[in-house]
Amino acid sequence: MLLITWRRSKKFTVAEAAAFCGVSIGTFSALERGLALPEASTLFRIEGATRGAVTSPDHAAAWRKAHPQQFHQFREAGRASAKVFKSPAKPRKQ
Repeated sequence: MLLITWRRSKKFTVAEAAAFCGVSIGTFSALERGLALPEASTLFRIEGATRGAVTSPDHAAAWRKAHPQQFHQFREAGRASAKVFKSPAKPRKQ
């Protein structure tokens, strides 16, 4: 579930939801709109406060929706670095 969907289902204002989740209003608002990716500690706080209704993949989906071009570039950069840093093949024993 998206953070905004959870907040609206609980009829919280942004300020109330941020306080409930233990994050600042600005952070909560940015996460809700997909403008930022949260740190791990923030993810755990939100997931705990929402009792698992909002999870890490939900945040990623919101960010991806808000930034489709950046996500594509991020994904391609990750694939390129994975190819560069791939461990060399071990020689086969004969």
